Amino acid sequence: MKRLFSTQSLNIFQVELEKWPHAVHTHNFYELILIQEGSGFHMVNDVTFPYKKDDIFLLTPHDYHQFEIQEKTLFTYLKFTEALLDEKNDLLTPNQQSKKTKELLLLARNQTQCIVKSSSDKQFIHLLCRQLLVEFKAPTRFSKQISSELFGAILLVVLRNVVPLSTENFPAYEETAIDRLLYYIRSEIGNSEKISQKALAEFLKMSPNYIGIFVKKHTGNSLQSMITETRLKTAEKLLTQSSISIKEIAVRVGFNDSSHMNKLFQKYRGKNPKSYREKEL
Repeated sequence: MKRLFSTQSLNIFQVELEKWPHAVHTHNFYELILIQEGSGFHMVNDVTFPYKKDDIFLLTPHDYHQFEIQEKTLFTYLKFTEALLDEKNDLLTPNQQSKKTKELLLLARNQTQCIVKSSSDKQFIHLLCRQLLVEFKAPTRFSKQISSELFGAILLVVLRNVVPLSTENFPAYEETAIDRLLYYIRSEIGNSEKISQKALAEFLKMSPNYIGIFVKKHTGNSLQSMITETRLKTAEKLLTQSSISIKEIAVRVGFNDSSHMNKLFQKYRGKNPKSYREKEL
């Protein structure tokens, strides 16, 4: 698979296309893609879904994608590297470093479709990107500093749409911890070693004996039940939004094999994966 590289820490440009010119590919940078006009389909990590005007997508260096254009589409691309995120280590709170920002952006991997649900935030990001494009096309005095601030504002609006709201009833540390844990499990659902009780405890810097209690307290479910449900929901998405075989889906979401997935689907969904796919398509 081809991997595209960028030597610029920040770049923004527009391109209008009637036909998508690239095969499935990855990047060494992050990419915010705004749909200004047009429609078609977007495939991200083997999941295909329609896109339309005003949609916004965020791709990380871990993602692979391509577009299938049905109606001539005007794209705005905002590309940025981890080096730029390293410069934005004060965006969130004084004690959160750029690594935290990068971790939060990786949560977008769980939102392959348009990452911004709020219409006002969509318009806000489009407005900020238009102004950033002006600064790039015709740089003048202080353009570099203004571009940096505009990028920071765009990043914050993206983050507030990617990161879930915390529950008001819990202390701030525990809110953040359970949110981070839930999204970490979703992003690593296919890697059983990374979501073992020991690994998750290390991720949250907790005792392995306490993490089960912590999860039960904040979700009402056991740790294993939460992992199983996450696997089932991820499998459901792949069954309905991709043509990947059931056997491969089972492996991707961390089941021992397709027989194991069949058994749990039957138990918790009342039907096997094949029947689920046929009913939903």
